[in-house]
Amino acid sequence: MKELLNRPRFRNELLVVPQSTFLCDHNGEIGMDYIARYEDIQSSYEHIAERIGTPSKRLIEKNVSKHEGYENYYNDNELREMVRDFYSTDFDLLGYNKDLVLK
Repeated sequence: MKELLNRPRFRNELLVVPQSTFLCDHNGEIGMDYIARYEDIQSSYEHIAERIGTPSKRLIEKNVSKHEGYENYYNDNELREMVRDFYSTDFDLLGYNKDLVLK
C-alpha cells in the first residue's frame, strides 16, 4: 500500500482519490446540502426519503462482510501517516477523527 500511495497514477484512480474531489467546488466548499454516510446508511436513506417526500422502508442488507474497523488495517505508523495525509481534507471536511488512523 505504501508503494501504491507513492504512485501518482494510483492516487488519481477514481476509487482512490479523496472524496472532497467530488464533493467540493473550485473554492473548496461542499457543493451540496446533504452528504449521506454509508456507515449510517439507513438513517441517511430515511433523511433523504423525508426530504424528497417519499416513504422510506427498511433497507435489505446483502453481501454483508464481517471485518474490523478501517483503523485496524494499517500495519505500521508510516502507512497510517501516509493515509492520514493523503485523505486529510476528507477527514476534516467529513468530520472524521484523524487520530483514529494513528496508533
